[in-house]
Amino acid sequence: DGAVISRPSAQVSSFFDIERLEVLRGPQGSLYGRNATGGSINIHTRRPTDELEGYVDVTAGNYDLQELETAIGGTLVEGKVLGRAAFKMQKRDGYGENLFDGRDLDDEDLSAFRLGLAYVGSDSFDAFLSLTHFETDAAGDYHYLGQARTDITPREIAQGGEPAPDIRDNNSENTIGGSKDFDSATLHLQWDLTEDISLKSITNYLDYVRKARTDLNGTPVQFYANNQFESSEHYSQEFQLNWDGENHTTLFGLYYFHEDIDASITIDGPPPYTNVLNRPFLQFEGQQESDSYAAFWNTNWSLNEQWSITTGLRYSKDKKQDVGSRTIPTGVVFPIARKDSWDDWTPTLGVEYAFSDDLLFYLKASEGYKTGVMNIGNNSPSVDPEAIMSLEGGIKSQWWDNRLQINAAVFDSTIEDLQVQRPVDGNLITVNAAEADIRGIELESVALLSESLTLKLNAAYLDAEFSEFITQNTTFQPGVDIDLKGNPLPNSPKTQVDLTLEHVANLSDFDIQSRFQVVYTDERWFNEFKEDISYQESTTVINANALVTFPDERWTLNLWGRNLTDEEIISHINVTSSAIGHALLATLMEPRTYGVTLAYDF
Repeated sequence: DGAVISRPSAQVSSFFDIERLEVLRGPQGSLYGRNATGGSINIHTRRPTDELEGYVDVTAGNYDLQELETAIGGTLVEGKVLGRAAFKMQKRDGYGENLFDGRDLDDEDLSAFRLGLAYVGSDSFDAFLSLTHFETDAAGDYHYLGQARTDITPREIAQGGEPAPDIRDNNSENTIGGSKDFDSATLHLQWDLTEDISLKSITNYLDYVRKARTDLNGTPVQFYANNQFESSEHYSQEFQLNWDGENHTTLFGLYYFHEDIDASITIDGPPPYTNVLNRPFLQFEGQQESDSYAAFWNTNWSLNEQWSITTGLRYSKDKKQDVGSRTIPTGVVFPIARKDSWDDWTPTLGVEYAFSDDLLFYLKASEGYKTGVMNIGNNSPSVDPEAIMSLEGGIKSQWWDNRLQINAAVFDSTIEDLQVQRPVDGNLITVNAAEADIRGIELESVALLSESLTLKLNAAYLDAEFSEFITQNTTFQPGVDIDLKGNPLPNSPKTQVDLTLEHVANLSDFDIQSRFQVVYTDERWFNEFKEDISYQESTTVINANALVTFPDERWTLNLWGRNLTDEEIISHINVTSSAIGHALLATLMEPRTYGVTLAYDF
């Protein structure tokens, strides 16, 4: 709803009562308050309506999945105030098990609600207030894949510790668990100052807390347990002045963002640390304060019926300061106190040519800026901002009497001071690579093969590699500089294809919409060194569903299945530092899941 969610872990939450999703590629600095270099995912929730409406969705599935999602909305004060309330609950058993205590691993237990109020009592002013609460309590953990170095026997293995034989399970003496809670309030105000000019205000407040305890060795021998805490409180204010002129649409914006973070990573060590010394093996903790300011402008000029030009400019300024400490195994504590600031100007220029009502060509050049980073609890210098220069050209088209849609884009981006993550002294921190080049082709197509059959094909080819990056591989060659020029960027598969076939049929006044989807993802590496220890081979995932709509068009029944061939897919691998034994810790994508959803709309 126009307000940024700043913490990455807070972005991974439950979507419910959603109106639509928008995905914009590339730098977006001249359109939105918060800067974006790679792109923007805009989530629009459903607004209140004047008529009473709502829905109830009930889902059951394997792993004892139980889910309820419901919403209701309508008029509260005739002609003036509308309201809407939505709720979601989901519970599921774990995809794995902790063999030590028999508890579920990677389970789910979440609940969320949202309240929306809209004021519609004026012809020149409207307001919308959204209040959201989300909480989850689940036992997610890293999955132990072994050691990066086979010539080193970890101490927990030498003492008889045995990892779980199944990658989805764990064998830990720790009580694995975690929780996330956030509360958010967003207020939209809009004034129509004239027929052509309007002023919009977007105010947001978000409070977020995350706790997690995971095992770093995958055995019941007491050695390394990871305790994470993260608390974030942030506030943002954005103003947009929109002007619809005779031959242009213009946006002027001002933006302010403030965030206070309190975070720590505490690694419990072997028994002498916890039972005798009564202190952690490693600890990284700190408090950080961030302020961001921006002014931006974007104009789309219609030169004639065919040609249009888009121009934009953004100024960004960021300030950060933090205090904290880092504790190493010897007990020495390194105090931390830093203060830094960065700023940048980022322009945008684009041109569009409408060959006809069904065929449009475009070309866009833009620069992006990603603010610098201070790694909380690590006494390394501040990480420099990331800068991107992006070029994109493409086509948007309709063919075959509007039965075929083809959109295609080619792009070439150069990133300077690319921010990447790597393990240092027992902690995963952000550092700068020198330079990277990203180029590729993307295709989106939809073909109506018949009145009942639709084919969708989305495909991408990506060539993303470091063009300059001299660093050290602390796992295999500590102290030796390595040139990584030509290595692929982490988690950047060259080829991705999404092929979907949809069929619509009518049987005795029941509408049946069937969908069959195949998603192919090329091989990828999860670190910058292109190592076999951090690798996922190419994967093919099959999803399918059949949606039955009853004759009254209020009831629907959806039979669905995802990852039907039960592929075992690694979504990420962390190669830990020498301080905690170079363990390979992975996160996994979901196994085969299936279920049924019964829905009623009113």
